Parts: sequence; C-alpha cells; structure tokens
Amino acid sequence: MRTLLTLLIVALPGVATAFVAIETDISQPYEIFPVEAAIPLEVSFLGTLDNYPVMYEVRSDEPFTFTAQVAQPTNRSAESLSLLLIRRNDRGGGVTEIARQAYVADDWQIRRDSLLGMSMNESPVMEIDVEPGTYRLEVSTPTNLAQYMLTVGDEVQETGYFEQLGSVRQTQSYFGYGFFSMLRSSLVYYPIGILLLLGALYQTWRFASKRRTNA
Repeated sequence: MRTLLTLLIVALPGVATAFVAIETDISQPYEIFPVEAAIPLEVSFLGTLDNYPVMYEVRSDEPFTFTAQVAQPTNRSAESLSLLLIRRNDRGGGVTEIARQAYVADDWQIRRDSLLGMSMNESPVMEIDVEPGTYRLEVSTPTNLAQYMLTVGDEVQETGYFEQLGSVRQTQSYFGYGFFSMLRSSLVYYPIGILLLLGALYQTWRFASKRRTNA
C-alpha cells in the first residue's frame, strides 16, 4: 500500500499537459495587452470583446515561429472570431500586415478538452515563421461582442499541479461554468479514480489479512 500511495504522489503533478490561463485585463478601448511569457512558451489568454477589438503585443530578439489559436466554449453560440497579425516597423513608424485569419465556419472544429472539462470550438492554428521584432495580434468579430480563449506559443512550460488546477477553475468560471464542473477535468477525476482504486485495493488487502489471521 505504501508503494501505491507513493505512486499517486509522484503521478499527480503529471496528470495532464501544463496549462496556464491569464485574463486579458484592459481598462480602455484599443489598449495594447503585452504578452509577458517568453515566446514560444504556451499560454492561454481569456478575453472579452466589448464593442472593440483586443490587441496583444509580443516582442522577441530572436527569430521564432508565431503560433496562435482562438477558441470558444460550445455552451454558447459561436462568434465569427478572426485574427490579424501585424509587425511594428523598425524605422519610420507604422505597421506591416503579416498574416490574417478570417473566420470560416467550416474550418473550425469542436474538441472535447479533458483538461478543461469543456467542449471547445477551435479555430485552425495560425503558424508563421517571423524575424525578431515587435508583433501585435488582433482578435475581432464583425460586431466585436464575444468571449474567447486565445492560445499563443506551442512549447509546454513547467507548471505545478495546483497552479494548473487554479487555471482550469479560472477558465471554467470565466465562461460561466459552476464549481462542480471541476469534476469533469482530468486534473480532478484522474486522481479521484486512483484514490478509489487504492481504497478498493486496501479493502481487499484488509479482508485477505483477516482471513489469514482467522485461518
């Protein structure tokens, strides 16, 4: 039994891939939200379009592959979310368009995210190799009224189990899911399953020990 308990403790931090969620906190229209995470580490941003688009800024001194994907939970009607990537010019000011991903309903896919315990409607991944510089990614819809989750980067960063658990709860709450929705997350039901298995094995061992003692 001691070995099984040790296995649970060791396995708990690696139940699922790391997940980090950050709320897009902007106080006024057209404010630029800086991406502090070191690209290309993966991080998800929870955002709301409130009559204007939201712009994220990424800076890098090295060439990198810019990846981004936007998603919405399926518990609400899908919105026509689009992405626009631009680069600030090094000289003379202004910006240059790098890539644009317009909303096309047939390109989006519904995926059950076991970590989040939610079904998500996901866009195709925007992926493009870029040079060092400052880049801005705009999220918008025709009406600019929507909630979304934007994921940038594609390299999983080291994240503790309880930090992931907090990010999952934060995400569920942001999209209107109640507390008990946490039971749908693999971060919760996987350890519960292991604990139930350990309990069953312990009861079996205890029953067998009693039979040997009474024999």
